[in-house]
Amino acid sequence: MNNAIDALEEKNGSNSKKSRINIETKFDDKNVYISIQDNGIGISEENRKRITEPFFTTKEVGKGTGLGMSISCSIIQEHNGDLLVESETGKGTKFTIRLPIDPIDTV
Repeated sequence: MNNAIDALEEKNGSNSKKSRINIETKFDDKNVYISIQDNGIGISEENRKRITEPFFTTKEVGKGTGLGMSISCSIIQEHNGDLLVESETGKGTKFTIRLPIDPIDTV
Protein backbone atom coordinates (compact mmCIF):
# COMPACT_ATOMS: atom_id res chain seq x y z
CA MET A 1 0.00 0.00 0.00
CA ASN A 2 2.76 2.45 0.87
CA ASN A 3 4.48 1.87 -2.46
CA ALA A 4 1.17 2.37 -4.31
CA ILE A 5 0.60 5.65 -2.48
CA ASP A 6 4.14 6.81 -3.29
CA ALA A 7 3.66 5.91 -6.98
CA LEU A 8 0.43 7.89 -7.12
CA GLU A 9 1.97 10.91 -5.44
CA GLU A 10 4.88 10.81 -7.87
CA LYS A 11 2.54 10.62 -10.87
CA ASN A 12 -0.32 12.89 -9.83
CA GLY A 13 1.05 15.12 -7.09
CA SER A 14 -1.79 16.44 -5.00
CA ASN A 15 -4.47 15.74 -7.65
CA SER A 16 -6.10 12.82 -5.85
CA LYS A 17 -9.09 12.70 -8.24
CA LYS A 18 -6.85 10.99 -10.79
CA SER A 19 -5.32 8.62 -8.23
CA ARG A 20 -6.73 5.15 -7.74
CA ILE A 21 -5.86 2.11 -5.64
CA ASN A 22 -8.01 -1.00 -6.03
CA ILE A 23 -7.86 -3.85 -3.53
CA GLU A 24 -9.41 -7.18 -4.48
CA THR A 25 -9.62 -10.45 -2.63
CA LYS A 26 -10.76 -13.79 -3.98
CA PHE A 27 -10.23 -17.48 -3.43
CA ASP A 28 -10.48 -20.85 -5.10
CA ASP A 29 -10.31 -24.40 -3.74
CA LYS A 30 -6.65 -24.13 -2.75
CA ASN A 31 -5.62 -20.47 -2.54
CA VAL A 32 -6.50 -16.99 -1.35
CA TYR A 33 -5.53 -14.05 -3.60
CA ILE A 34 -5.03 -10.47 -2.50
CA SER A 35 -4.43 -7.89 -5.24
CA ILE A 36 -3.41 -4.27 -4.85
CA GLN A 37 -3.49 -2.23 -8.05
CA ASP A 38 -2.69 1.43 -8.64
CA ASN A 39 -2.69 3.75 -11.62
CA GLY A 40 0.66 5.28 -10.67
CA ILE A 41 3.92 5.53 -12.59
CA GLY A 42 4.45 1.80 -13.07
CA ILE A 43 7.68 -0.13 -12.70
CA SER A 44 10.19 -0.60 -15.51
CA GLU A 45 11.05 -4.14 -16.55
CA GLU A 46 14.60 -3.63 -15.29
CA ASN A 47 13.36 -2.61 -11.83
CA ARG A 48 10.70 -5.37 -11.70
CA LYS A 49 13.53 -7.90 -11.83
CA ARG A 50 15.08 -6.36 -8.71
CA ILE A 51 12.17 -5.28 -6.51
CA THR A 52 12.57 -8.09 -4.00
CA GLU A 53 16.34 -7.63 -3.60
CA PRO A 54 17.21 -6.40 -0.10
CA PHE A 55 18.12 -2.69 -0.07
CA PHE A 56 17.02 -2.08 -3.68
CA THR A 57 14.99 1.12 -3.93
CA THR A 58 14.12 3.67 -6.57
CA LYS A 59 13.13 6.22 -3.94
CA GLU A 60 15.22 9.24 -3.08
CA VAL A 61 17.68 9.06 -0.19
CA GLY A 62 15.88 9.14 3.15
CA LYS A 63 12.51 8.08 1.73
CA GLY A 64 12.92 4.29 1.63
CA THR A 65 15.23 1.56 2.85
CA GLY A 66 14.63 -0.99 0.10
CA LEU A 67 13.57 -3.61 2.62
CA GLY A 68 9.76 -3.54 2.41
CA MET A 69 9.32 -5.68 -0.69
CA SER A 70 12.13 -8.03 0.30
CA ILE A 71 10.65 -8.67 3.74
CA SER A 72 7.10 -8.97 2.36
CA CYS A 73 8.22 -11.48 -0.26
CA SER A 74 10.08 -13.54 2.36
CA ILE A 75 7.00 -13.68 4.61
CA ILE A 76 4.79 -14.73 1.69
CA GLN A 77 7.25 -17.45 0.64
CA GLU A 78 7.51 -18.72 4.24
CA HIS A 79 3.77 -19.37 4.00
CA ASN A 80 4.23 -21.27 0.69
CA GLY A 81 2.82 -18.36 -1.30
CA ASP A 82 3.85 -16.25 -4.26
CA LEU A 83 4.09 -12.55 -5.05
CA LEU A 84 3.15 -11.76 -8.65
CA VAL A 85 3.82 -8.39 -10.28
CA GLU A 86 2.21 -6.88 -13.37
CA SER A 87 3.21 -3.38 -14.38
CA GLU A 88 3.29 -1.02 -17.31
CA THR A 89 5.40 2.11 -17.16
CA GLY A 90 3.18 5.19 -16.97
CA LYS A 91 0.00 3.18 -16.39
CA GLY A 92 0.34 1.48 -13.02
CA THR A 93 1.15 -1.69 -11.15
CA LYS A 94 -0.70 -4.68 -9.75
CA PHE A 95 0.74 -6.88 -7.00
CA THR A 96 -1.04 -10.16 -6.32
CA ILE A 97 -0.30 -12.22 -3.25
CA ARG A 98 -1.22 -15.90 -3.51
CA LEU A 99 -1.41 -17.84 -0.27
CA PRO A 100 -2.50 -21.46 0.06
CA ILE A 101 -5.55 -21.98 2.26
CA ASP A 102 -3.69 -24.92 3.81
CA PRO A 103 -0.10 -23.65 4.20
CA ILE A 104 1.22 -27.21 4.25
CA ASP A 105 -0.42 -27.93 0.89
CA THR A 106 1.76 -26.63 -1.96
CA VAL A 107 0.62 -25.83 -5.50
